[in-house]
Amino acid sequence: MVKRAFKNLDERDYSTASERYRGLADQIVFEDRRSGGVNFGTLDGPTLRKMLLLGDDVDGTRTRYVFEEVVAVRGDRSVLARIDSHYGDGSAIGTLTCFRVTSDFAEVERIVWFDNDDVDAAVVLLAEWHAEIGD
Repeated sequence: MVKRAFKNLDERDYSTASERYRGLADQIVFEDRRSGGVNFGTLDGPTLRKMLLLGDDVDGTRTRYVFEEVVAVRGDRSVLARIDSHYGDGSAIGTLTCFRVTSDFAEVERIVWFDNDDVDAAVVLLAEWHAEIGD
Protein backbone atom coordinates (compact mmCIF):
# COMPACT_ATOMS: atom_id res chain seq x y z
CA MET A 1 0.00 0.00 0.00
CA VAL A 2 2.78 2.45 0.87
CA LYS A 3 4.57 1.90 -2.43
CA ARG A 4 1.31 2.45 -4.32
CA ALA A 5 0.59 5.65 -2.40
CA PHE A 6 4.00 7.10 -3.15
CA LYS A 7 3.90 5.96 -6.76
CA ASN A 8 0.60 7.84 -7.13
CA LEU A 9 2.07 10.96 -5.52
CA ASP A 10 5.24 10.80 -7.61
CA GLU A 11 3.41 10.31 -10.92
CA ARG A 12 1.15 13.32 -10.59
CA ASP A 13 1.94 15.84 -13.29
CA TYR A 14 1.32 19.27 -11.85
CA SER A 15 1.62 22.29 -14.10
CA THR A 16 2.83 24.61 -11.35
CA ALA A 17 5.01 24.09 -8.31
CA SER A 18 2.23 25.09 -5.89
CA GLU A 19 -0.06 22.42 -7.37
CA ARG A 20 2.80 19.95 -7.30
CA TYR A 21 3.03 20.00 -3.52
CA ARG A 22 -0.69 19.39 -3.15
CA GLY A 23 0.23 15.80 -2.14
CA LEU A 24 1.36 17.14 1.22
CA ALA A 25 -1.30 17.09 3.93
CA ASP A 26 -2.34 20.51 5.27
CA GLN A 27 -1.10 19.54 8.74
CA ILE A 28 2.13 17.87 7.55
CA VAL A 29 5.10 17.92 9.89
CA PHE A 30 8.60 17.90 8.42
CA GLU A 31 11.65 17.25 10.57
CA ASP A 32 15.32 17.42 9.60
CA ARG A 33 17.44 15.19 11.86
CA ARG A 34 20.62 15.43 9.77
CA SER A 35 23.72 16.29 11.78
CA GLY A 36 25.88 18.13 9.26
CA GLY A 37 25.49 21.02 6.87
CA VAL A 38 22.23 22.88 6.48
CA ASN A 39 19.48 21.70 8.83
CA PHE A 40 15.90 22.94 8.46
CA GLY A 41 14.70 21.82 11.91
CA THR A 42 10.98 21.17 12.26
CA LEU A 43 8.59 22.81 9.80
CA ASP A 44 4.81 22.98 9.57
CA GLY A 45 2.91 22.60 6.30
CA PRO A 46 2.94 26.21 5.08
CA THR A 47 6.63 26.66 5.92
CA LEU A 48 7.58 23.37 4.26
CA ARG A 49 5.75 24.34 1.08
CA LYS A 50 7.61 27.67 1.00
CA MET A 51 10.94 25.90 1.45
CA LEU A 52 10.19 23.46 -1.37
CA LEU A 53 9.05 26.25 -3.69
CA LEU A 54 12.23 28.20 -2.93
CA GLY A 55 14.25 25.18 -4.05
CA ASP A 56 12.43 25.30 -7.37
CA ASP A 57 12.93 29.05 -7.65
CA VAL A 58 16.71 29.05 -7.09
CA ASP A 59 17.53 28.21 -10.68
CA GLY A 60 14.07 28.36 -12.27
CA THR A 61 13.79 24.60 -12.76
CA ARG A 62 11.71 21.99 -11.06
CA THR A 63 13.50 19.94 -8.42
CA ARG A 64 13.19 16.23 -9.20
CA TYR A 65 12.92 13.71 -6.37
CA VAL A 66 13.96 10.12 -7.10
CA PHE A 67 13.22 7.16 -4.86
CA GLU A 68 16.52 5.30 -5.13
CA GLU A 69 15.76 2.49 -2.70
CA VAL A 70 13.04 1.42 -0.30
CA VAL A 71 14.94 0.48 2.87
CA ALA A 72 12.07 -0.55 5.16
CA VAL A 73 8.28 -0.56 5.39
CA ARG A 74 6.20 -0.71 8.56
CA GLY A 75 2.49 -1.31 8.30
CA ASP A 76 0.56 0.13 5.39
CA ARG A 77 1.48 3.79 5.79
CA SER A 78 5.14 4.21 6.73
CA VAL A 79 8.25 3.80 4.58
CA LEU A 80 11.95 4.50 4.86
CA ALA A 81 13.63 5.28 1.56
CA ARG A 82 16.79 6.71 0.08
CA ILE A 83 15.79 9.80 -1.89
CA ASP A 84 17.93 11.84 -4.25
CA SER A 85 16.93 15.45 -4.92
CA HIS A 86 18.17 16.57 -8.34
CA TYR A 87 18.48 20.28 -9.06
CA GLY A 88 18.59 22.16 -12.32
CA ASP A 89 22.29 22.97 -11.97
CA GLY A 90 23.11 19.26 -12.11
CA SER A 91 23.74 18.85 -8.40
CA ALA A 92 22.02 16.22 -6.26
CA ILE A 93 21.59 15.63 -2.54
CA GLY A 94 20.76 12.24 -1.08
CA THR A 95 18.80 11.76 2.13
CA LEU A 96 17.53 8.84 4.13
CA THR A 97 13.87 9.77 4.53
CA CYS A 98 10.92 8.44 6.53
CA PHE A 99 7.49 9.14 5.08
CA ARG A 100 4.05 8.49 6.54
CA VAL A 101 0.89 8.83 4.47
CA THR A 102 -2.59 9.70 5.66
CA SER A 103 -5.06 6.93 6.50
CA ASP A 104 -6.74 7.36 3.09
CA PHE A 105 -3.32 7.08 1.35
CA ALA A 106 -3.92 10.39 -0.42
CA GLU A 107 -1.27 12.66 1.11
CA VAL A 108 2.00 12.64 3.01
CA GLU A 109 1.52 13.68 6.64
CA ARG A 110 5.05 13.22 8.04
CA ILE A 111 8.52 13.51 6.54
CA VAL A 112 11.73 13.06 8.52
CA TRP A 113 15.22 13.38 7.02
CA PHE A 114 18.18 11.47 8.46
CA ASP A 115 21.86 11.29 7.63
CA ASN A 116 22.43 8.58 5.02
CA ASP A 117 24.21 6.30 7.50
CA ASP A 118 21.62 6.68 10.31
CA VAL A 119 19.50 3.69 9.29
CA ASP A 120 19.07 2.43 12.87
CA ALA A 121 17.48 5.68 14.10
CA ALA A 122 15.21 5.85 11.04
CA VAL A 123 14.01 2.26 11.56
CA VAL A 124 13.26 3.06 15.21
CA LEU A 125 11.12 5.99 14.07
CA LEU A 126 9.18 3.72 11.69
CA ALA A 127 8.48 1.34 14.59
CA GLU A 128 7.28 4.27 16.72
CA TRP A 129 4.93 5.42 13.96
CA HIS A 130 3.66 1.87 13.46
CA ALA A 131 2.83 1.59 17.17
CA GLU A 132 1.29 5.08 17.22
CA ILE A 133 -1.12 4.56 14.33
CA GLY A 134 -1.62 0.82 14.81
CA ASP A 135 -1.64 -0.13 11.15
